[in-house]
Amino acid sequence: GKKAGRVLEYDPATNQVKTLVKSGRISFANGISVDKDETYLVITETFRAQSLKFDLTTNSLDVIVNQYTGYPDGCDCHQTTGLCYVPIASAGLKLMKIVHGLPHPIDRWVRNVLLTLPRNIAPKVVPYGAIVEFDPQTPGGSPRLIQDPNGQDVGMITGATVYQNQIYLGSLKNDFVGIYDLNK
Repeated sequence: GKKAGRVLEYDPATNQVKTLVKSGRISFANGISVDKDETYLVITETFRAQSLKFDLTTNSLDVIVNQYTGYPDGCDCHQTTGLCYVPIASAGLKLMKIVHGLPHPIDRWVRNVLLTLPRNIAPKVVPYGAIVEFDPQTPGGSPRLIQDPNGQDVGMITGATVYQNQIYLGSLKNDFVGIYDLNK
């Protein structure tokens, strides 16, 4: 789709808003986190299935993880280790990868048509649960995939919050908060 996302910084002392990342550089950002030293932001783009790193000192924006196993939804960075965690809400659908590769505004038109389809013929969400752990200081490194491939224990994970070496998992599917122990 069209890259229309941006990142803003609000200063409560002056009541001023500053644009950090201008419109046209980010597409459907659905997660943002600051690193432990507050020198960069990690931004997750859902439909492009990638994470970006925005360096607050140089204003550079780079892809640090791409080709997630599905649709990333959120981001949190560990304030001690510096590792970041991105929940994967559902497995990627081949049809949607094709749609998101179409030029704008054709992609929007096709998505709108798909959204109007009756549920019995619409593309189905694939049950899945996963978190991707990666080091934003090592772009292109080897992310670790922690997954529940069928989404049986915790599925459709849309939130991951790191606290005291545990990841608390929010879900659209479950009526509880999942906990993953990072010490294991």
